[in-house]
Amino acid sequence: MENSAAQQAFESKQKDIFRYYRKPPVELDYKKKRDRAKIHLHVYADSPWVDTTSAIDPEAEELVETDPTQAERFFGNRLVQGLGSFLTEKLWLDRQVMIKSPKPSVSMGFDGSKSGDWTALRVETIDGYRYTPTYGPDDRPTFWNPSEWNGQVPRSEVDTAVREMFDKLQVERFYPDQDPIWSTQTDEWILDFTDDIVIPYPTRSITRMYPALDRYLNDLVEGVTTHSDDIVARTHALNARKVAKPGDKYLLGKPSEHQKIDLLMADVLAHEAACDARVDGWTGEPTGPTYFRLPR
Repeated sequence: MENSAAQQAFESKQKDIFRYYRKPPVELDYKKKRDRAKIHLHVYADSPWVDTTSAIDPEAEELVETDPTQAERFFGNRLVQGLGSFLTEKLWLDRQVMIKSPKPSVSMGFDGSKSGDWTALRVETIDGYRYTPTYGPDDRPTFWNPSEWNGQVPRSEVDTAVREMFDKLQVERFYPDQDPIWSTQTDEWILDFTDDIVIPYPTRSITRMYPALDRYLNDLVEGVTTHSDDIVARTHALNARKVAKPGDKYLLGKPSEHQKIDLLMADVLAHEAACDARVDGWTGEPTGPTYFRLPR
């Protein structure tokens, strides 16, 4: 939550940083006393001077009564975000698989920003596998952190990546976020790839976005959809908090400014696009070009 130097080092992509982190088993429930004791034994295993039975267990038990999330973070060494979290780490990991050659028939979701948040593109195959594709000569993943691009999302890079997806994949449907910042680019994608495929999605609309979030979460629980092993996508997914809206509904928000959720938003749109495409008869069998370019 504080974006400390330790957190930045831990989350850095650099390979020469020594990271020591004994991750507790995800199947153990910190709210249960017996499981909590097992977690403490695990995370303090390399600290023999710490007596978990007489020191850690009692302090954690006291804190659990008033602030269970803080106790789980501080004593249980777990990366939990607190009340209102959209997803749990266990659910995310339970649906994590690795497919070396995903099917090329996909639907796509796009969440765009200008300078503060990230911009991201995610895809879902016809059989429900979600992942971050790559583009360009260096196989860069299709997410853009503006801090790595002089403070601005590189629009030409994003456009190149989207067009490359249409070139190398069979894109059935594409839901870009209906954000005015990207309206000109979205209009160009509609002109080039048709409005049957590229359909802007109003992510700020409660009546549209809440059902999409609800379906995404339910389909994860039921195992209808799976995803790749992607630490960046997982971080964004676990950052997301539910923001209450009228009528017992919610949208998603960030717990703090530096804890981004943009890959998750793109992921939700990719899944919604895939679900809607299946309802409309998506079979994955090519019947001709999945798009055509109009003269510019």
